[in-house]
Amino acid sequence: MPRYILVLLIVLSSVTFALELKGKAEVDITQHLYYAYGSDNNETPDDLKNIPWYRDTRSIDTSNLNSRPYWLKLTLTNHTAQEHYYLLFGTQFILSLKAYHVVGGNIIKTQSDGYWHKNKDRINGSYRLLLPVKIPQGQTLEIYFKINNVMLYIPTTLITQEHLSTFNTTFYLLQGAFFGVLIVFFLFYFVLYIITNFKAYLYYIFYIFGLILYYAHYHGFSNILPIYQEYGYALSYLTFVGGAIIYIALAYFMKEMLLLKQRIGWANNALTYITIYMMAVIVIAAYFFLTHNHYLAQKSFQLFYLVIPPYIIIVIGSAYYLAYQGDRSAQYIAWVWSLMIASAIVAFLLPQLNIVRNPNYAYYNAVFQGVIMVEVILFSIILALRIKEIEKQKEQQKEMLIYQSKLASMGEMIAIIAHQWKQPLSVVAIMTEILRERNQLGRLDSEIIDEKLTTIDSNVTQMSVTINDFLSYFNPQKQKNTFLLKEAVDKTLIILSQQIEQSGITLSIDIDKNTTLQGYRDEYVQVLISIISNAIDAFEEQENKSITITMEGRVLSIADNAGGINPTVMGNIFEPYFSTKEEKKGTGLGLYIAKMIIENMGGDLNAHNNTQGAIFSITIPPRDQS
Repeated sequence: MPRYILVLLIVLSSVTFALELKGKAEVDITQHLYYAYGSDNNETPDDLKNIPWYRDTRSIDTSNLNSRPYWLKLTLTNHTAQEHYYLLFGTQFILSLKAYHVVGGNIIKTQSDGYWHKNKDRINGSYRLLLPVKIPQGQTLEIYFKINNVMLYIPTTLITQEHLSTFNTTFYLLQGAFFGVLIVFFLFYFVLYIITNFKAYLYYIFYIFGLILYYAHYHGFSNILPIYQEYGYALSYLTFVGGAIIYIALAYFMKEMLLLKQRIGWANNALTYITIYMMAVIVIAAYFFLTHNHYLAQKSFQLFYLVIPPYIIIVIGSAYYLAYQGDRSAQYIAWVWSLMIASAIVAFLLPQLNIVRNPNYAYYNAVFQGVIMVEVILFSIILALRIKEIEKQKEQQKEMLIYQSKLASMGEMIAIIAHQWKQPLSVVAIMTEILRERNQLGRLDSEIIDEKLTTIDSNVTQMSVTINDFLSYFNPQKQKNTFLLKEAVDKTLIILSQQIEQSGITLSIDIDKNTTLQGYRDEYVQVLISIISNAIDAFEEQENKSITITMEGRVLSIADNAGGINPTVMGNIFEPYFSTKEEKKGTGLGLYIAKMIIENMGGDLNAHNNTQGAIFSITIPPRDQS
C-alpha cells in the first residue's frame, strides 16, 4: 500500500533544513515542514524574511485564523535525474492554498487551489488537491504555502510522476469497491423499506447515505458536480453534514436494534438528547458557513465531536449489557462496535497522541475504510438476524393472542357444554332410576339391563365426544396438517349447535365435501366460530333467521339475513379491540384473529353487505400454495 498521506507535525524551530530527494517513489516530508503566522492575505514570500518559523502547532494562535493566513515552508534538494514530482494533499478541507515556488530568492511559479479558488485545472482530472512540482537535478527548491484554514493538520506526501499512476490505480480501485458496496446496500434496503416500512431499514439507509456523502466529499469526488465551481465552499459543509448523518442515523438504528426504549429507558433518552444536540450544532454550523465565519464554522465541528465519547460509551455499554442478558443480536453489535473503536484508536488517536511516530495515514485511512465496509456488511447481517427474531416474537405473540381469544370465550363455551350435557345427564339419571326401581321390585332381568345400559353408554359417549371437541379447540396445535373443509364446518356447527337451535336459525350448507386445506384445523374452526357467532349475535327479534354457507371455486361464503354491518364501521371490523357489541359481550379480537389466521394460511378474509345482511368471504388457496 503506497504511503500517500502524511501529517504535518509542527515542532518549534527557527532553523530550516532541506529535504534531499534520493530516488524514492514517495517521500516523508513530516520533519521538513515549518510554520509561520501570517499578517494578512496580501503577503508574499518576500514579506516573510523577518518572521519566526515554528515546527510546533501550539505556537500558532488558531483563534485569529478566521481573518489571517498561516504559512508553511518546504525546502527540497534533488540529487536524482527524476525532475517531476507531485505534492498530494490527503484532505479537501482547505479553504484556500496558494503555493509559491522559489529558486534563488525568485518566485518562478505560483499555484492556487482550495474552495475559494475553484481550481479547474487539477492534474489528470484528480478529484483531490494535487500540485505538480518540478525540481531539476542538483537544484534546491523552496515552496511557500499560504493557507487560509482554521485546522492546521493537512496530511500530505511527495510522490514521483511514475508512482502517481500506480497510486491512482490502487486508490480508485479501493474506492470503487467501497462505494460500490455502499450503493448496493443502500438500494437494496431502500427497496426493503418501501415494501416493509420497517424503521430499522430507514435508519440503516440514512447511515449508509451519510457514509457516501462524507467519503465522497472527503476524497473530493464532489468536485465533479457541475455546481462545484460556483458553490465549492458550500459543498465543504456536506462533509460535516455527512458525518452528522452517520452518527445520528446510527444512534436511531441502535435504539431500534437494541430496543432501548423498552429495555434501557435512560440510554434511549440519553441518545435522543445527544442527537438533538448534534442537530442543533449542524444548524449553528450552517449559519457560520453562510456568513463565511470560517473560524466559528470549523469550531462547530469540535463542539459536535464533544459528545462522541459519551455517545459511544452509551451504545457499546448498552450492547454489552444486553448481550450479557442473552441477546444474541446485541452481542454481535457489541463486537462490531469494539472492532470500530479499536481501528479508530489505531488509525487516528494514537498518532494524534504521538504514541505512533510518523504514521502512515494512507494505510490507516484505507484500513479504516475497509473496517467501515465490513461494519456495513455485519450490520446488514445483524439486521437480518434481528428481523428474524422479531418475526419469531410476532409469531409467538400471535399464537398467544389466538389462545387468549379462545380463553376469552371459554365462559360462553362452558355454558354451551353444560347445556349439551344437560339432556344426556338427564337420560342417564332416568335410566339409573329405572334400574333401581325394577331391582327393588324384583323385576330386573338381563334384557332390561342391557337395554338401559346401552342407552346410558350412548349418552355418555355423546358427552365424551362433546368434551373432546372442546378440549381440542382450546389446545393450540403445533403441526400443520391436511384436513377436509367439511370436517371443519361440521365441527363448528357441533360446537354452536345449541346457540343455533335456541336462536331459531335455519342453516343452509352447500360445500364440496372433498375440498382439503393445509394448516391448523382448529384455528380454522375458530375462524368459522367467530364469523357464525357474530351472525347469531347480530340477529334481533325477527322471524326467518338464516345462515347460508356456500362454496364457489376456492371461496367459502358465510351469509346471514341479519341486516348487515353499519357502513361507517365496515373498514374497522378487522382491527384489534374493535367491537360493535356491548362492552361485556365482545373483546374486539374475534375478527382480527380470524383474518390473521386465514392470511397465515395464505388466504384472505373480507366482508361486504348485500340487500339482506352481511357476507364474509374466505378465499382458500390451493393445497400446494397454502
